Amino acid sequence: MELDQRSRIEAFWAWFEGKRIDLASPQPSDQTIAELDRRLADLGVRNWELGPGTVEANSLIISPGGEADRLGLVTEIVDSAPLVKGWEWHHAKPPKNWKLRFEMDISGRQVTIDGHDWEFLLYRFKDRTYDIVFHPLVQQGLSKDDLLT
Repeated sequence: MELDQRSRIEAFWAWFEGKRIDLASPQPSDQTIAELDRRLADLGVRNWELGPGTVEANSLIISPGGEADRLGLVTEIVDSAPLVKGWEWHHAKPPKNWKLRFEMDISGRQVTIDGHDWEFLLYRFKDRTYDIVFHPLVQQGLSKDDLLT
């Protein structure tokens, strides 16, 4: 890692430590979020996410955003992170611990949907947007109109 990049990464983490309380709040200030975005962009990071951690209360995910050539960069940044109480770091989005079950109100009755019985197809477009199409393998008692919803 070149010295300038190392210095910028160290400066980023020093700044982050100073803002960790605001960033851990349910509603971090717009100014702090804008500054986080700017500082990560200055390091070459385009994709990041704040949220609950898998072990600690909070996490910062610095993601390559599906761009393999950025994995080394984000790994380098995350590997340089200090230990900060209540925080964990990830160089990619960890798997979600979803139960894949939800309820829908269909004509006044509650229907439980089990997403384990579904397939999905993800489309990525040139403008870096995505579309996802879900297809249930089992109708689960739903009409075609309900399934399209």
